[in-house]
Amino acid sequence: MASLAAIGLLQRTSEDRYRLGWRVLLISRRLMSSTCFNAHTHRCVADLANQLSAIVTIGAWDGQGVVCIANASASRAEPIVADGTHISDHTSALGKLLMAQLPWPKVQERIDRYGLPHLTENSVSDVNAFRAQLISARRDGAATEHGETFVGQSCTAVGIYQRERQAIAALSISMPTERMQNRGEECLRIARRSARILLQQGISR
Repeated sequence: MASLAAIGLLQRTSEDRYRLGWRVLLISRRLMSSTCFNAHTHRCVADLANQLSAIVTIGAWDGQGVVCIANASASRAEPIVADGTHISDHTSALGKLLMAQLPWPKVQERIDRYGLPHLTENSVSDVNAFRAQLISARRDGAATEHGETFVGQSCTAVGIYQRERQAIAALSISMPTERMQNRGEECLRIARRSARILLQQGISR
């Protein structure tokens, strides 16, 4: 802890405890600048959420799970997920898409450690069914879930790819299941187009 404080990642308080240091902010900015995401990403996500009257989220795999990069909702009644927050992986479309990029032994290891806990009665709990979802997500470059994370909400996610079809992150659109059933194909097309635009803007800046 003292070593981390010495390089500015932690800060010692007057109560002889530690909190995050200001250098973390610099590292965060450097991390974002080294990817295709920047301040414009949040504006694009907000615009897309308003356009579709939906919840739009970008997430990435940080080795421990799915971490939120950007999130916006068209409704003030919907909670906003803060940047850096971990999102359910096995029940979310984002998680399925990103876990599909991992070798199955790595996924199996995670399942052995954490299981496949239910968030709703629709949450996937069978290992073989989950593996089939991941195979489909990797093949199609898209993942969906219906009421697995929140009852009555459905979500579709697509990968944000760089080289060799490797997803560096994923973009998801979430809305009430009834609306998603009517607009699923449209949401998928819009999500794919938005993912390409975000990547192009990040590369060209």
